[in-house]
Amino acid sequence: MNIHKLIFSLAVLVFAGGIVVGGTGAFFSDEETSTGNVFAAGALDLKVDSEAHYNHMVCEFNGDDGYWWQPEPNFVPGPDHYPAPESPCDGTWEETDLGFEHTFFNYGDLKPGDHGENTLSLHVYDNDAYACAIIDNMHDDDNGLTEPEEEDGDTTGGIGEGELSQYLRFFAWDDDGNNIWEDGEQILFSNEEGPASDVIDGVSYPLYTPQTGPLTATTTEYIGLYWCFGQITVDDQLFTLTCDGAPVDNIPQSDSMTADITFYVEQARNNDAFECPLPQNVERELVGAVLADYQTPQCDTTVASDIQGAVDAAGDGDTVCVDDGSYDETVVIDKPLTLAALNGPTNSATIEGGVQIDSSDVTVTGFIINPGDVPADPQDIGVFLNGSLDNVLISFNDIDGLGNSPTRGVLTTTGATYNNVVIDNNVIHDLTTGIYTNPVASGELTISNNDIDDNTAGIGGINGAHVANNEFEHDGVAQEAIGADPTHDSNPATVEFNNFLDGTMVNTYVGLSGDVNAENNFWGPDGGATQTGGTDEVDFEPEAGVAFPHN
Repeated sequence: MNIHKLIFSLAVLVFAGGIVVGGTGAFFSDEETSTGNVFAAGALDLKVDSEAHYNHMVCEFNGDDGYWWQPEPNFVPGPDHYPAPESPCDGTWEETDLGFEHTFFNYGDLKPGDHGENTLSLHVYDNDAYACAIIDNMHDDDNGLTEPEEEDGDTTGGIGEGELSQYLRFFAWDDDGNNIWEDGEQILFSNEEGPASDVIDGVSYPLYTPQTGPLTATTTEYIGLYWCFGQITVDDQLFTLTCDGAPVDNIPQSDSMTADITFYVEQARNNDAFECPLPQNVERELVGAVLADYQTPQCDTTVASDIQGAVDAAGDGDTVCVDDGSYDETVVIDKPLTLAALNGPTNSATIEGGVQIDSSDVTVTGFIINPGDVPADPQDIGVFLNGSLDNVLISFNDIDGLGNSPTRGVLTTTGATYNNVVIDNNVIHDLTTGIYTNPVASGELTISNNDIDDNTAGIGGINGAHVANNEFEHDGVAQEAIGADPTHDSNPATVEFNNFLDGTMVNTYVGLSGDVNAENNFWGPDGGATQTGGTDEVDFEPEAGVAFPHN
């Protein structure tokens, strides 16, 4: 009975509790809400503008006519003054983000005593910032060796062997915007003034630092950069800069020099340890072939006559080496193997009737090859890629058309598929077409590090090709380095890091629906990208400023 009562009592208690809760109503309460809480990163945006001066002329905008040279205030140019008034100019622009089209200096006909100045304006938006100027990737090229250069003692004439940087001097200061160095304006170079080889070759200049204070947001700061082809005299009493060209001899004749100028900003707040980054000099691409670097592979067989017989007798994967001499035959390779000249193309075995490759996993290297009537194609061809192929290397050959016509150095098969097919480090010359890439079903040809010279057309069709690090040259009238036809649309090519010299050019033919990607090549000094049958079918901007050095 006691247990029963206890259980009953608990039940009543729970029931009674339920009645109490149901009759109480809402508790007293209050609510405060903070809405739209946000963490947002700040912004930092640098804009740069420039005003160029050259021999007392200033580059000014002239409406729809673009930019042209006008006399500085109080300067009256004579009838033979250079640059002439109202001639085109660059180096001046309104504040903007810098791109490949913004060059502070672009002068192609310097004479000793020429001088100029650029006033650069820096505008940082949204936040204060520390700032640096980084000048790097300087290249000084000789562009040949003239007789006066030799007489004055110059012995070099190649890419990277120029002397202009030793004769072109610079002076920089913290300007107030009037492009005149004045009392109280800080000199920015530690050695006051100096040659380009010292002051713009791989250097980083602090402009605004924790020690000097930041570049203030929404304000404008100016830098004056004066240059002289000769000797700069700095008078720090009268605050004048004068240029004297008398110390310049003939050694820098025809030389050219380029450099990259970068302005770098970084937030000032919470950044007391800021330091300017060091220049990151980028090793420039090398182009062209070096046949002298050829090395004979390990031979399984060495032959002094009848190359075809040795190929037929070889096993899969063998290396057949060929001794020096002239071989009046056409060689057909129908199995995986390496066919190599014993001593390389500078001494070499010469195949006078061309080579036909019918098999994947084939290397042909080290020969002089003259085009011949190969079995699968009636044309005179140096190397014919017969059908779909994988893992083929054509390297270190001198493919010589002997000036005969019609001849092709290397020819592909229409409708074939190519994977890892490489044409590398060959000299391909004096042909009707150096390389012709027929329309391929898929895959890519790599055409790299070749000298493709003195051909009526260097590369034709260009279907399914990656063309990089080659040098195209023609000794004489302008010739076609590359001709892109409508087959390019089905398997587009990429053309990059090549030298197009002595008037060689890129042509496109009627019916091309897309652009040929030809950025980052050097076009010149006597040629450029031209189009036939189209107006804007070659994208060659940005361009390389100077020729790539040859291997």
